[in-house]
Amino acid sequence: NAVQANTGNGVTAVWRLTDATGASVWQSTGSAASVEIPMNVAPGFYVLTAEPVAPNAACTPEATRRVQVLSPPDPVDAIMGNTVICPGSTTTYSAALVGNDVALEWVVNNGGTLTTRMGETINVTWGAAPPYELSVVQVNTVGPQCASAPVSLSAEAFQGLEISGDSDACFDGISTFTATDAEHLDYDWAIIPATAGTIVSESDESTVDIVWHEVGNVQVQVAVCTESAVFDVEVHTLPQPTITAP
Repeated sequence: NAVQANTGNGVTAVWRLTDATGASVWQSTGSAASVEIPMNVAPGFYVLTAEPVAPNAACTPEATRRVQVLSPPDPVDAIMGNTVICPGSTTTYSAALVGNDVALEWVVNNGGTLTTRMGETINVTWGAAPPYELSVVQVNTVGPQCASAPVSLSAEAFQGLEISGDSDACFDGISTFTATDAEHLDYDWAIIPATAGTIVSESDESTVDIVWHEVGNVQVQVAVCTESAVFDVEVHTLPQPTITAP
């Protein structure tokens, strides 16, 4: 703001910003008593000058102020968290601070709704429809709240669930089945009928091992998020040995 020192009244002026060499890096397009200056300049010291339009509006032909443009903080290295998600589920995201006297500010785009969060760790409950996007900047907590360049992450809903494996198995043998991989999501495997076999590995991962107890046609089922897939298996009886007497 440009004001008269003795009255405090605003003074209409033409404004310019010059660098350490005296070169103009910005100038107002018109005259005004106050301006907003886009500080898209390199860090360093500058001089802001206000020159009154009316010659008798002030005692001096111009007023100056030294301005320091600070370097922004460094961006975070990366955002940690799932890039494949279940719509409607809650996912945790985090980033590590880089440097001192900084805080993290997040912008979450959840299906077109933008929200702002603060902190090194946030929990996001994703909606039914994309976009699923977030970005984070480091903001100075001491002095001007300069912000770093943003670091962004985009997620997508899990889809295309399928099961692969051998459709033929032997009674009392072990079969391995693999579902479409989605890191960090939970899998829910089941055998139909449940008495036909037993899961002998972790049942919440993308690959499962099953030992068979019954002969006949059975199914292996897996669910991830709201999707499910079924795989048909035929369990065969073991061949009976034949002994031939000499």
